[in-house]
Amino acid sequence: MSLFHCLPCTKQFALVNSNKKACFEVLRFRNGRLTDSEHWLIDRVDDTSQARFELIERYYSMRGNIPSRIAVDGELEDEELLVQFLETERGKKVSIIHPQKGEHLAIVNLCIKNACPQAFNPLTVPDVKVTVV
Repeated sequence: MSLFHCLPCTKQFALVNSNKKACFEVLRFRNGRLTDSEHWLIDRVDDTSQARFELIERYYSMRGNIPSRIAVDGELEDEELLVQFLETERGKKVSIIHPQKGEHLAIVNLCIKNACPQAFNPLTVPDVKVTVV
């Protein structure tokens, strides 16, 4: 049984910044089920829209299997350029969505919530103040 009915094959991306570090989280869904997740701990970013663009571009430069729909938790610098790149790599249309309600928003919020909680643990990273971007 599918947990999320509107997620046939999609990926959800989130970028969470703290004082010293940032975490880029990816959740992968197939047929409404969460099939995998990955995260990368990086240095804090100042320009989150540029960082999202670069991280997503690098992510798909190293992998195939680009879905028709990608959800992100915030703005992307040069979104049209990124869509062109993704469509060229995939050979088909790709949509980037910015969920405002419904299941996609719930999943993006889950992606944010899962974004490297250990990286923002005050015992491992001093003076942490987490902000969702």
